[in-house]
Amino acid sequence: MILLFAVLFFLHSPQSLTVDEIVHRHIDAIGGMTNLKAIQTVRRTERAGAGREFVIMRKRGNKFRTESLLLGGKSRILACDGQHAWSMITGQDPKPTNKNFCDTASDIDGSLVNYKQKGHHVELIGKELAENREAYHLKLTDRGKPGGVHFYLDTQTFFIIKIATEDNGQHREQTFTDYRTVNGTMVAFSSELRWWKMNDSLKKEGSENTPGKEVEHNLQVLEKIEVNISLEDSLFKMPAMHSAGAARNQKKR
Repeated sequence: MILLFAVLFFLHSPQSLTVDEIVHRHIDAIGGMTNLKAIQTVRRTERAGAGREFVIMRKRGNKFRTESLLLGGKSRILACDGQHAWSMITGQDPKPTNKNFCDTASDIDGSLVNYKQKGHHVELIGKELAENREAYHLKLTDRGKPGGVHFYLDTQTFFIIKIATEDNGQHREQTFTDYRTVNGTMVAFSSELRWWKMNDSLKKEGSENTPGKEVEHNLQVLEKIEVNISLEDSLFKMPAMHSAGAARNQKKR
């Protein structure tokens, strides 16, 4: 009887959760599918590094736009209108860019939500420590592309603790803290970006205390978040070429 009880306990313990059960608990923990799908637009104002401010806008339909302030009062814009991606520095002509980032950058819900419908594959790597917390380590592969995105979910809260990727010989990770309720969903108000050169594994070259191997990092703080506000489609559409020069010539006449 004792052995049978132990087996049953193991089978129904958190250790035996499947990938879909972990993802479902994550969705419930951050507010539930109904609250997530009620969000149509989001505008985030964040501050990073030495006071650098940037604004991120998302709208359903794979629309995305980010603006970061540069020296001299200009802004760098990177956007996607759902079909075409473009970039621009204010005062200059816009340029078409690679569309590969659009689906991920414009995803309001996050890659784990409805991951199968998005063409992703998710596997459970196991349990391990992440930022001194026990976490489920999930690996998401995007439509069969090489590499993957590694998600670390707190085994108690099911919030995302860390997201890690590896590309072009560099390991990048973003940690998330200070979760707060916004429009019925949980949002991390503080995150930290870290990156370092890699060997052929997810372990960095040398230890954190090795001279010359210090981890580079960038702290980001969410200062303001606005949900379901009006964001016109024109914000995401690439402006006409030479529009800045034409405007200057018009003023001279």
